[in-house]
Amino acid sequence: MSKMFHLTSNSWLVRASSGSAGILFKTDEGFVFMSPSGRQEFTDLEAVQKKFGKLTLEVRQDEDEVSQIGGYPVKHDHIQIHSESPPLYTTGGKVLFAAGYWGLKFPNGWTTAFCPKQKTTQEYVSVGPFRNKMELNNHIGSLVTQENLKASIGE
Repeated sequence: MSKMFHLTSNSWLVRASSGSAGILFKTDEGFVFMSPSGRQEFTDLEAVQKKFGKLTLEVRQDEDEVSQIGGYPVKHDHIQIHSESPPLYTTGGKVLFAAGYWGLKFPNGWTTAFCPKQKTTQEYVSVGPFRNKMELNNHIGSLVTQENLKASIGE
């Protein structure tokens, strides 16, 4: 038996009993199944079921758990949002954490941090928040380049 999980109103993730998986889309002409092994078109749901066997629609459990604040990821479970801008949260105690990725400049140079304490972002020169580590590293790289340019021309 194959399982389907709703993605949108016209698309499903299909996990076949054979172990293969892909995305099934409803189109005006029928259905299209896309997987790493290729694309297959079907005229109707019966044709899809001939290919995959009986399909059961699995309902995903939407968790009330917050995994981000305003698009910035958080690393803790069971959080309480303190503010959206800046994105701050607690884990139930008095310590505030800053959501997202941050760059912190310590005496020995820049370092990256994921959801540091808000206190740390205030005690040191900091940049953030960023939605992912790549954006943060790109920004820190440009800051280091600017610092090196200033140092080379004697500012």
